[in-house]
Amino acid sequence: LAQSNTSTVDQSGQHNDASVSQIGSNASSTITQAGVASSAANANKVVVSQSGNSAASTVIQSGTNLNEAEVAQNGDSTSTITQAGGRNDAEVAQTGDRNISTVTQNGIANSVGNALASANTGVSQMGDDNSSIVSQDPSNNASARLTQAGNRNSSVIAQSLQVTGGDNTTALVSQTGDDNVSSVGQSGREDDATVAQTGDNNNAMVNQSGTNNDAFITTIGDRNDVAVTQSGVNGRATVNQNS
Repeated sequence: LAQSNTSTVDQSGQHNDASVSQIGSNASSTITQAGVASSAANANKVVVSQSGNSAASTVIQSGTNLNEAEVAQNGDSTSTITQAGGRNDAEVAQTGDRNISTVTQNGIANSVGNALASANTGVSQMGDDNSSIVSQDPSNNASARLTQAGNRNSSVIAQSLQVTGGDNTTALVSQTGDDNVSSVGQSGREDDATVAQTGDNNNAMVNQSGTNNDAFITTIGDRNDVAVTQSGVNGRATVNQNS
């Protein structure tokens, strides 16, 4: 541990694991794990690696079944992962300063990336002052991946489904440039959303609440605005904007 770094690990229950490595100063890491994992090598695992100054990471995992998390930060970014119940997974990698990532998962078979498996890019922020929120709580079989490269980009993914049975809802967001904003909200079954924005000051919104809806948004250039709302069955929306 380097000067002024702090690390707190609190584990109870069975099959918990944790690993923290901090380089730099004024970094803080808090890990809390409680509950019982079942198979997959009896997971409940956390790996946190922070380098630079003033990085902050919080990982809270609880409930029955598998929780896995992985956080790697370079700079004074902040990451919070909260996972409870189900076969949760997470992965966050941030490079730059003042990036903020929040991941909340609760339910069955949630995923953001592929934690502890050499990266599947479930939340990767490169640059400065980017912010992202991924909420899958509760959500059944939901999956999300998010990548932001540039400065001052903001993204929110919220997926929720409170029934049992597979729904396989997915959200994929990629933003490259500065000052881009995206929002994906899905509460239906078998809904998929893909947002890809390249440029500056672009704004994309997807809201789907029906069944088997697909939304594909691609913006290239600056100051594009796109909004897609679907609440029926088997809807499909494809939007391509260039400016």
